[in-house]
Amino acid sequence: MKHSIYFLTAVIALCALAMFSCMEKEPSSEPTTHLNFFFSVADKQVAFTAMINYGDIFQWDFGDGQTGSERNPVHVYADGGIYNVKLSVTGKGETKEISKEVTLALTNYELLAGTASFVNGKKWKISLTHSSTDKFAIADGNFTQVEALSPGILGDLGIGLGEVYEDEFVFFNNGNYRHMPKHGGSLAGLVYVFTTTQGAGILKMTPMSQSFGLCYGAYTPENNATFTFLENQDFTIETAYGAVTYSNVMTLDFSGTEFIGFMDFTRRCIVRSLTPDRMQLALFVSASEQTTLPTHAVLLTFEVVR
Repeated sequence: MKHSIYFLTAVIALCALAMFSCMEKEPSSEPTTHLNFFFSVADKQVAFTAMINYGDIFQWDFGDGQTGSERNPVHVYADGGIYNVKLSVTGKGETKEISKEVTLALTNYELLAGTASFVNGKKWKISLTHSSTDKFAIADGNFTQVEALSPGILGDLGIGLGEVYEDEFVFFNNGNYRHMPKHGGSLAGLVYVFTTTQGAGILKMTPMSQSFGLCYGAYTPENNATFTFLENQDFTIETAYGAVTYSNVMTLDFSGTEFIGFMDFTRRCIVRSLTPDRMQLALFVSASEQTTLPTHAVLLTFEVVR
């Protein structure tokens, strides 16, 4: 009797295991709902890869008036630019769509200000996360670090000037520039504001910000402002330590009293790096009451506002 029970138990277990194995191997009748695509850029040639587990019909819109129906097409663009690429996949009775921006073969000027299609300009703000090379530095040839700027340090957990992360700076492809302070001012050098307004122009100052020689100073943007972007320049600037030359750099300059990100006696700044989404600028600071020449520099990362 016992042997019969053991035999029956074993048979039931084997049947259950077989059913489980079949269930494991049988594909789900439910379609995969996630659709994505990846791309790699080589000059003006872009290779696209659709990421989905099913699909009978693939329809690509490359954003330049051209289309394709391959699953993983390679497309060559006639011109550099920023293109909105769309992918539509139909299969198992449903259609999924996704779109992404593809940036290729842009000049540095277009990375800064966008192409002519950017009718509202390209908008930037100081990055809350900063970068590993953002710092308060000596205004020498190497920007020798005094103190690193960690994520959020300009805000309430650091020097108490969180307003600076909200101000926006807009560049237009035709050379126009729009400064958009959200609280009536901008990050500024403390010596500059005291010298030019006898302190009346300070909107905010904290003990920590004072140790950096910084404040949030009142500023009214100029109408009809413009900017000048130059590449491959040997930029020489008089500092408190003498003349310093920065070789083969990109620079930004502005009309009138305009500037980006930081208000001080020196408005011209150095563009240290530039990508479609982020740039780092070196902005000069006069942190001594004995001179209006730069003594320091603030290296800040800016990010695109979407």
